[in-house]
Amino acid sequence: MTMKTDAAVKVRIGNPGDFDQMMPFLMQMHAENGMAAMDPDLVAHSLLRGLHRDKAVVGIVDDEGKIAASVGLFVGRWWYSYDSHLEDFWNYVDPDYRKHHIARPVIEFAKRAADNIGVPLLMGVTSNERTAAKVRLYERQLPFVGAAFRYVPDVKEAACG
Repeated sequence: MTMKTDAAVKVRIGNPGDFDQMMPFLMQMHAENGMAAMDPDLVAHSLLRGLHRDKAVVGIVDDEGKIAASVGLFVGRWWYSYDSHLEDFWNYVDPDYRKHHIARPVIEFAKRAADNIGVPLLMGVTSNERTAAKVRLYERQLPFVGAAFRYVPDVKEAACG
């Protein structure tokens, strides 16, 4: 690993040529933080939207041909408004690079992306590991606007419908 300090970390915009490296990277992220079963076709669809800049952008930090970190930012809207915002579908740093402090430049990339299109940025922490530390990082970089909680029922049958 040749990563330097966070001041020297460059986050580049992903392109379709990154697809083959990004899919295993996102599968690794899901194995660590997934909250539901992963469908590779859905992942590929979202990733391709981001890599083709279809109302989305993927930021990537490379280290000698390996993806060290990535953020996937997608234009969305609230269910009650036509106003758009930029939301993160993922923001993940490979475990081998977490001591290199590259999460801050990735968050700064996300903030610049929101500035460039002139919409609010929504980022959150959904994690099974070191959640409190990740929340503290976000609190230092972004204004705090809420919290999310998760309940998983024992019954697998849908109650609605």
